[in-house]
Parts: sequence; C-alpha cells; structure tokens
Amino acid sequence: MSDTGMKLKDNTLQLQSKISFDRDILSQIGYFGKYQILRCIILSLVAIPIAFGFAIDFVLFCNPVIAAQCEIYNAKVAANDTQNEIEALNTPPEIQCVAINNRIATSSVFILGMIFGTALSGWAADRFGRKSTAFCLLAAHSVFGLFVAFMSNYVVFLIARFFLGATLPGIYIVLMILAVELVGPSYRIVVVFSFEILYAVGLLCLAFISKSITSWGTLQIIIILPSFLYLLTWILIPESPRWLLVSPRVQEAREIIHAMANSNGGDDSNIQPSIFLSGHEGHALDELGQRTLRYRIVVLFFIWLGVFIVHSDALFQLNRYFAKVERQRVDTYYNFNLIMWVVTDLVSGIYTLLWSIRHGHRSFFGILLCMAALTIISSTIVRYKDFKAFIMISIGLEKNIITGVQSMGFLYTIEVLPTSLRGTGFGLTVMCGKIGAAVIPLISSIAESNIWLVITILGAILCVIGAIFLYTFPETKGYPLLETRHDLQELNSTDEDGIHNEVSMT
Repeated sequence: MSDTGMKLKDNTLQLQSKISFDRDILSQIGYFGKYQILRCIILSLVAIPIAFGFAIDFVLFCNPVIAAQCEIYNAKVAANDTQNEIEALNTPPEIQCVAINNRIATSSVFILGMIFGTALSGWAADRFGRKSTAFCLLAAHSVFGLFVAFMSNYVVFLIARFFLGATLPGIYIVLMILAVELVGPSYRIVVVFSFEILYAVGLLCLAFISKSITSWGTLQIIIILPSFLYLLTWILIPESPRWLLVSPRVQEAREIIHAMANSNGGDDSNIQPSIFLSGHEGHALDELGQRTLRYRIVVLFFIWLGVFIVHSDALFQLNRYFAKVERQRVDTYYNFNLIMWVVTDLVSGIYTLLWSIRHGHRSFFGILLCMAALTIISSTIVRYKDFKAFIMISIGLEKNIITGVQSMGFLYTIEVLPTSLRGTGFGLTVMCGKIGAAVIPLISSIAESNIWLVITILGAILCVIGAIFLYTFPETKGYPLLETRHDLQELNSTDEDGIHNEVSMT
C-alpha cells in the first residue's frame, strides 16, 4: 500500500476512534431537543439588553429632542447664565450635554473599554467557564450602568463608560458561545440567528423608549433594568458541558448530560464522559504556540479588523450626516434611521439563515466579506461626491451587509477554534476588530483632510484579503465542533486527504 493510502487509512481510523461530543453524546440525547430549545431561547434573550447598550450612543447623539434641549443649554452657558436659570429651562443634566459636546471622547472611551474587555472576557470564559464569566460581566455591567445614570462629573462618567464598554461585548460573545456549544451541527446557525433577531427586537424597543423618554437619568435606568432582570436566569442556564469535559470537570458534565437526556427523552446510559480526559491537553493559553491555531487567529485578526472598520464607518458617517441635517428635518431622519436599523438586522439575519442552510459556512462568509468591501467603496463614493439622495440608502446597504458578515463571522469563528481555546481565540480576534472600530471616531478630528477615505478603503482591502485567505480554512458546515488541538490536527489531516467527516443528523 502506498504512503498516501496508509496515511488516509490512519486518519480514517483516528476519526472513527475519537470521541466527539456531537457524534457520540448529542446523537444519543438529542441535537436540539426541549432542553436545548428552552436554554437557547433564554440565552438569546440577552441580545435585547445588549442592543440597548450598543445603541445608546445613537440615542444620545442623534435624538432630536435631546439635541434641541442641549442647544438651549449651550446657549445659556455661553451667555454666562446662572445655574438656577439653566435648570429652570428643563434642559437635560449637564453631564448629558457635555457628553454630546465631546462625542469623540465619549465614544472612543467606550470603544477602548470594548477592546480591553473583549480579550479579557474570552480568556476568562476558557479559564473559569462560560456561565460564570458571562454573569460576572453582566452583574458588573448592570452596576456601572446604574452608576452612569446618576453621574454628574464628566471624568468619572468617562471612567464608568469605559467599564460599560469592557463588560458589554463579553456578555454577548460568551453567552453565544455557550448556546452554540449546547446544540448539534445543523442547529448552530439557528442559534446565531436567534441572537440576531432578538438584537433587532432590542433596537425596536429602544426606538419606542427613546421617543417617549428624553430624561438622561430615566432613560439610562430603563435601559439597564433588563440587565438586572436577566441575572435571575442564572438558575436556568447550565454551564457548557463541552467546556466542563475538557477542563476537566467530568462529574458536573455528567449531571448536565443526564438532565439533557431526561428532558429530551434520550438515553445517556452508554455515555462515558471520562473518555474526554484523554484529549485534554492543558489550558487554552498553552495552545497558542500551535502553528495551525496561530495561523487561523492571525487571519481572523485581519478579517475582524476589516469588518469592524466597515461597521464603525457606517455608524460614524451616519452621525456626521445627522450633524449636517437641518433642525426641522432631524426628527424625520431619526425615525427613518431607527426603522432602517431594525429592518437591516432582520433582513440580514433571514438571508444568512437561508443561505447557510443550503450552502457552506466558509464560502458564504467569504462572499459576504467581498460584498462588504464593495458596499463601503460605493458608500464612500456617494458621500465624497455628496449625492444627498443616496446617502441614507448607501449607509443602510452597508449596515445590512456588515450585519450579515458579523453573523457568519461569529458562527465561523466559533466553529474553527477548539473548545479549550474558543473563548480566548474569539476574544482576541474580535478585540483586533474593535481596534478598527476605534480608528474611525479618532480619525474624525482630521476628517476635513479626507484621511478618513484612506481608513475606509483600508477596511475594504482587509475584507477582500481576508476572504482570499479564508479559503485556506476548512468548511465547517456539518462538522462536529472541535474540542482540543488534537481534533484540530485531525481536521487538517482530513482536509488534506479529502475526507469529509460530516455528522449525520438522523
């Protein structure tokens, strides 16, 4: 037998003998039974308070009522009126208007917090567990959110905003990883879709809330209230059994698997979770030297950098556009934008779900990256030539495509990294993307020199290069999630020899 034939046979035997959580455990207790459906619904509900947190800047900077009140406040301050006279005008608190007047610092501090918190939360999820990390972040986010509502000093306000940014993305990322790790291969995209849909629902709720409440303190309290309420779901959400098995905490994993089997009507009597101990190879940070992992993380760095540059460009250019709109037209554009944001999230979630069910995850992710590059270039041309009739349409299209890219990017990043490194790798790659998000508002101080054109074109180039290198990655649709670096090596070997070990969902 030839060397190639021997290698092919050895790889096949390895795949057949290696225990997979998807193939050997979920196949017996249910890929997407009642247990997983209920938990995934509860987990995806966190997208509503997360949407509140991410969209609060738009409400603060673009709400026409708040903007009009702050204009009166600024005029009175410029006229050296007394504090009592200013308060009698029923204007927003001083801190709110100062934050609006210094919107670049207000936004940048929040994004810097996200850069710091994303990487740290990913590492903590691998070290201490998905559930514990997410709920600690949620508790801290709730406290700092309430703190911001009663803040009167701008410097302390910025510090609280930093910690709000540090906790917000980690909650979303870690709980999404936990939800994906509970289900079988064919249902991972459904889980991501549910997060995206409920995120859109959160934006819709915020639109109604922000129209009826213009008091900064009251609005902040209402926005942070769902985060406090979500803490009550602690008793309903399990730890990730995959993470428990590779940690290794086999007895706890066994209890969760048994609960899943009972709820789904499956049989776990023949399952031996202790066999996963043979695949455990230390903590996640010990695996960063692995060549394949290093390559994947570096490529994902640049992909997410391009993605967040495009996403931040759409948001920031919208804010710049609002600043130029006449006061009598702001209210119309504000309402239109809130509706557009919800519609783009819903549409992108639907076409992402439908395409991913019929086609591969890798190929669709690459196509979306190329489309994102085209939309940012076209949107840049529209703004540069000042085609006013098409500005909102181009920004809406850019936001629609980039939302689809983020959905597929979240799923694909989870799928190409092993459980023992998934949080760390995901956090590091998205952290790099947040750096791209921080570039856009910081560069705005010299926007008149058109340097921002170079930054947005850089985002397009990174998306195209990322799409090209993405095709050196494996297709993940139908494959079991990787658990350790041993699985990663086997997947690479099967890709080289053309073996497709797709999980049967029968």
